Amino acid sequence: MKFSPLNLICSVSVLSLLFVTSVNAGTRFNFALHKAYTCDTIPPKDSTGFKRVEKEAYFIGGDKAWIQFLSENINSKVPVKKKAPAGRYTVLIQFIVRADGTVGDVEALTNVGYGMEEEAIRVIKKSPLWVPAVQDGKKVNAYRKQPLTFSIEGKEKKSKDK
Repeated sequence: MKFSPLNLICSVSVLSLLFVTSVNAGTRFNFALHKAYTCDTIPPKDSTGFKRVEKEAYFIGGDKAWIQFLSENINSKVPVKKKAPAGRYTVLIQFIVRADGTVGDVEALTNVGYGMEEEAIRVIKKSPLWVPAVQDGKKVNAYRKQPLTFSIEGKEKKSKDK
């Protein structure tokens, strides 16, 4: 189901999650909260401009619960299994929180590869209900954008003495 721009609000989550995976050791998770840019807007019916929404959509239980949900469900070893070289990779996933609180239209806005976008999409699609955004006292559909950073730690190379 596609939504017209007139019934969507766009917001960017204030959370950027960092998943650190070591090639040789077990997986560990680190989370970093970043100040995010926001675009919590909806076009008014009587103008071509935008205005701020009254209340943006949020995950039931708040940011802490969202972090917990993602950390318990993301398989951070996916990029290692797909042979991603050591480095830091940030994927950006966009989705809609519908007026009924369900999540839909989940899509990657990046193309980093190594299965990272697919893994993030898989987990966000299985998200439980959200509290929908509110505009003019009515529940409305809202875009959300979630950055997730995968950090792959590689083997340290040993130098050979000659």
